[in-house]
Amino acid sequence: MVTYILSQVFVVIAMGFLGTSYFVKNKKVILILNFFCSIFFALEYFFLEAYTAAIVNLISLIRIPWFYFDEKFQKNDYVSLFVVSAIVIGCGIWTYRIWPDSLIIIQGVMFTYSIWQKNVAVYRWIAPFSSALFVFYDIMYKNILGIVFESCLLVVAVIALIKMYVSQRNKPSENVEIKQ
Repeated sequence: MVTYILSQVFVVIAMGFLGTSYFVKNKKVILILNFFCSIFFALEYFFLEAYTAAIVNLISLIRIPWFYFDEKFQKNDYVSLFVVSAIVIGCGIWTYRIWPDSLIIIQGVMFTYSIWQKNVAVYRWIAPFSSALFVFYDIMYKNILGIVFESCLLVVAVIALIKMYVSQRNKPSENVEIKQ
């Protein structure tokens, strides 16, 4: 019971960081918010014994600084994308227990791509799909606050997409790449 309560505390903290990242245009700030988010998500899923989700979030603790500091990232280095995606897949397979774990492996690769590339629109388009996968995963692990907050985050991600669309429509000359 204590581990479940801890998992629910960690999901609340993680969601605050992730929800904020959907409205940020600066690539480095998005990566920093995702770094802290990943810490708390990893703890949440560890306490739920959902080890595939925990390990995918732990990989973010490597992936995010790599993409943050890697000079090649500025050129969309495909080797970095491939290596990090392979690590996500390999560790996901290693911790695989039940079929919904495959959803988290898919989400991990999608999210890796979303923060690897520079276009904020891609990050925002992947966010609702990521949330939808986690809602289903949280249902399988009976993660009540995960379901509630991930559903709310799904709505927030859609609002961020709409806000981005309206902003681009009103200012067609504005660049959609994440600002440095």
